[in-house]
Amino acid sequence: MTATRHSTTDNDHLRAAWRAFDDAVATLTGPRHQIRSDDDGNRLVATAGSLYDEMQDNLSGQQGTAFGGVARSMPPLWVDGVDWLRRVDDTVAVWAPGATGTTSDKLTYLLGWTWQPADYLWLSTAAAEIQTWVVDAEELIAGRGRFTVSAACPACGESEIVRVDNDGEHVRGPVLQVSMAGASCLACHHEWGLEYALALAKTIGCDPLDGIDPGVVNTVR
Repeated sequence: MTATRHSTTDNDHLRAAWRAFDDAVATLTGPRHQIRSDDDGNRLVATAGSLYDEMQDNLSGQQGTAFGGVARSMPPLWVDGVDWLRRVDDTVAVWAPGATGTTSDKLTYLLGWTWQPADYLWLSTAAAEIQTWVVDAEELIAGRGRFTVSAACPACGESEIVRVDNDGEHVRGPVLQVSMAGASCLACHHEWGLEYALALAKTIGCDPLDGIDPGVVNTVR
């Protein structure tokens, strides 16, 4: 009887873990639905693409920074967006070595796998990790990410710095990082608060967004 009860418990754990994994995958790669009301008070269901797809779209479509538009000669790189996508894609590839296609395809492949009761712990852990990706993506899309700008730092004059990427390779990248909180230099660690944003943008050759008054900020010294 003990063995039977143990088997039933394991199966219950597996079903719960599989549901958690399924829900996490759906949150990351499934369509998103929102209920809205129009001007007449009618409730409408709006459907948007997946959170994963939005991260990809944001990465390819990012053309500016918190400072305003960036000159064409200085395209920005969405550092956190790149890191997020690499982390998700690389992890899922390890999880599903026999799967092909996109990351979404590989997660779908995992959903159809024949899992055993002993796999419930892995499924629970994977579901928790996917939910972490979801939270991180929502924060990044909300504008909390970092960008780099290919320009020399006004404080130290450096324009590039060597860093180690996720694969352990030494790569060169811009020193100026921009976020909704302001900017900083990875070389000299000088920081500019958001109140200096437009002045810094003008100093490094960025054009402010339409409707922004450059007179509201102080001069960078």
